[in-house]
Amino acid sequence: MATDQITEANSESEAAPAQDALSISPDNLADIRTWLTSYLAFLLEEEPGSIDTERSFDSHGIDSAAAVSLVGDLEDWMGIELDPTIVYDYPSIDQLADFLMTRMNESAA
Repeated sequence: MATDQITEANSESEAAPAQDALSISPDNLADIRTWLTSYLAFLLEEEPGSIDTERSFDSHGIDSAAAVSLVGDLEDWMGIELDPTIVYDYPSIDQLADFLMTRMNESAA
């Protein structure tokens, strides 16, 4: 899928990417990975099972606009403030989920 199509799909439905995952709470690493995978699958119009969580967001075709939207939706879902460039610091679902779990644990302490 072309990057502009991902951006267009994201802008058409701001919170829709992870509708099925919205009932998940960010209490553990598996839930965070599930949310991120569902979000990315929605943007790419693929099944969540087809998403490689070790591949970079960039290699999946996620552009900067889609990345910023992802971060905003993550902030809303998790209730924490995140740097908009976080997907470049932690460029895969696995890396980002690990970081987010650490942040949630620090917030709870």
